[in-house]
Amino acid sequence: MQARIEQRSNVKLGVLLGKIQAQILRELRQAYGQENTMSKGQIHLWFHRFNADPTSPVTDKPWPGKPCMRHTKQDKVLDLLEEDRRITLHQVAAGAQISTTTAHRILRKDLQYSKIAPKMVPHMLTEEQKNCRRSIAEQNLAKIRSDPAFFTKLVTTDESWVFQWVSPVEPRPLKALRAWSTTKTMLVLFFDNEGVVHMEFKDEGTITTEVYLNILR
Repeated sequence: MQARIEQRSNVKLGVLLGKIQAQILRELRQAYGQENTMSKGQIHLWFHRFNADPTSPVTDKPWPGKPCMRHTKQDKVLDLLEEDRRITLHQVAAGAQISTTTAHRILRKDLQYSKIAPKMVPHMLTEEQKNCRRSIAEQNLAKIRSDPAFFTKLVTTDESWVFQWVSPVEPRPLKALRAWSTTKTMLVLFFDNEGVVHMEFKDEGTITTEVYLNILR
């Protein structure tokens, strides 16, 4: 018990010094050894507790009976999230061999994770781009007037950021459509008037015309 309180004190000191969770974990393992260091789940909980309230005590409140099962599964859930941030709730439950209700409580209540999508920022179009879009729209309207079945021959595409589990201390990602990123994780969809024709995940690189052409080939 004394060793755990000592490590919690070190976690609290790390938070007060502005260290990140990964750095605190690394230093604890270096000082106490991996076998004697608190689990990642416990470090995660105490890190966020001290981050939210630096005056929080390092001791536990008294709890009768044996530990709750979901507390023993936190490390496994964290490992699953580290492997794939896009993992679903049902996949977490299956991987940790727990119910979906328990998985949800671990994610939302114990680990305080939330599932979000990046904010979308409107495109800043140039006058040339606006005129080009207007010209294309007028051409499509003309085709629709001459051929009422024109829409049934169309296959269009769209891309969307996929959802991922994020820690409450991680900033919410902000992606501008006009600002290309070196790494993108996006879902690219092709669909017609009857539904989805093709879909692909793009984990790396930018979504450019060349990417779309390679998919179509």
